[in-house]
Amino acid sequence: MRKLPVIIDTDPGTDDAVALFVAKTLDVNVHTIVSVCGNVNGSYTHKNVVDLNGFLSLDANIIKGADKPLSGSGFTAEEVHGENGIGGVILPEAKDNAGHISQLYDTLIKLGKADIITLGPLTNIAYILREHPEAKENINSITVMGGGFEISNIPNNAEFNFGCDPMAAQIVLFSGIDITIVPLDVTHKVYLTKEELEYICGFEMDKTDNSVVGVMSEIMYYNYKTAIAKQDQGALIHDATAVIQYLYPELFDGVCGTVTVDGYGATTFKEGGNIKVVFNVKRDLVIEKLKFCFTKGH
Repeated sequence: MRKLPVIIDTDPGTDDAVALFVAKTLDVNVHTIVSVCGNVNGSYTHKNVVDLNGFLSLDANIIKGADKPLSGSGFTAEEVHGENGIGGVILPEAKDNAGHISQLYDTLIKLGKADIITLGPLTNIAYILREHPEAKENINSITVMGGGFEISNIPNNAEFNFGCDPMAAQIVLFSGIDITIVPLDVTHKVYLTKEELEYICGFEMDKTDNSVVGVMSEIMYYNYKTAIAKQDQGALIHDATAVIQYLYPELFDGVCGTVTVDGYGATTFKEGGNIKVVFNVKRDLVIEKLKFCFTKGH
């Protein structure tokens, strides 16, 4: 089990919410959560970070990150995640004591070494690396949910997180830091059918309550319904898959290489480099990890 403090950079997002729940129930050592614009606008993603931190009892430090990408205007995905980003679920409102993005650098220095898990556009991490290049010495590893090689989910053969801020993706991927990419190519293999969701959550689709597991189940089923409406095979929990990969890399197979990102966020992979890209997954075992999380959360 990994022991270093973890910084999660996220843009909740239905699958981001589930990812934070998974991080909590699998005892990830979450020290700080940083919000970033992406799935919905920055005001919603930040509020969701604050409220999820309280609702899930993560007790992490909160930093308010970027409201816009390093270049371009960015875009959002309300049609996937709902207007508020978490499928219309209203969480108990938590007090917002968030720090400014500049405090991310201070946090890294204070921690000495930390692992980072990014679940949204890479704007915040790129900003810190650009403003404080020396900060990479304090980053042990970055697990990135992003990119797609044979699969894309936005125009120009790109993946949403990279497409929102291609410049940021380029900066991070060429930083020389130990990086593992969890792309669409593997997250789409962990699609969850209705029957699998009912097995994992312990709730039928139309039955919800206000407990943590009940709310997370409601978010999972919202994800499922929007995925099916888009002709996907089932609920796609990209970000939760990345958290599980961080904790249990033995459940995934990857190849090391070089990853380049074009101006639209489309990625190209070439073997022979320092970035690990995971392409295969032991799907049944990931489902069992999710089942464990929902059982523990009851």
